[in-house]
Amino acid sequence: MVKSDEIFDKEDDKPDSPPPEKPKKPKRKLTEKQLENLAKGRAKMAEKRRLKNAGLKEEKEKKKKEEKEKKQIVKEEKKAVKEIKKEKKEQKQIRNRLLREQAREEEYFRELKQREIEDLKNNQLSDFQQLRTRYLLSCKTSKEYSELKQHLDSIDEETVLDKTKLRGALLDMISKYTKPKEKIKEPPKEEDNLKIDIDVRGLKKKN
Repeated sequence: MVKSDEIFDKEDDKPDSPPPEKPKKPKRKLTEKQLENLAKGRAKMAEKRRLKNAGLKEEKEKKKKEEKEKKQIVKEEKKAVKEIKKEKKEQKQIRNRLLREQAREEEYFRELKQREIEDLKNNQLSDFQQLRTRYLLSCKTSKEYSELKQHLDSIDEETVLDKTKLRGALLDMISKYTKPKEKIKEPPKEEDNLKIDIDVRGLKKKN
């Protein structure tokens, strides 16, 4: 015998029936005029998008080109600055080299002048020494030798190197002696290189 509770449970276990479908509204059909206008509107919007996209693309390309040109200008400016620095460096090197060469030339000129002065000095000293020796070797007595040597020793190097002073000193020395029968000849001029040939043999000192 089936209980009443079981009957109700069986009824509850039955699946729910689907709700009744609503009747679908028929799709609205556009007229040919409306379809034409819609197509025109879509075409117009598409053209606007195309122009917009083209404009954006053109603007992008333009901006890209400007950036490229700007980079190129900056690159050229850097290159120009580098070239200027390089040129200045080369010019400085050339100028320094010229200055060094001029300094060497001037130093060499000074050396030549100093060498010439030394040579002239040595020549004058040598000429005076030869003159001095010739005078002393012409003496006949020790007294004559001593007196003449005393006069020659009084002539210092500064006087020897000054032709005018040397000539005056020699004339002063010669004036202290006279030949008994011959007149003392005047010494040659400076251009004769002070090679004064005086015969002191038989000279007699003035009283």
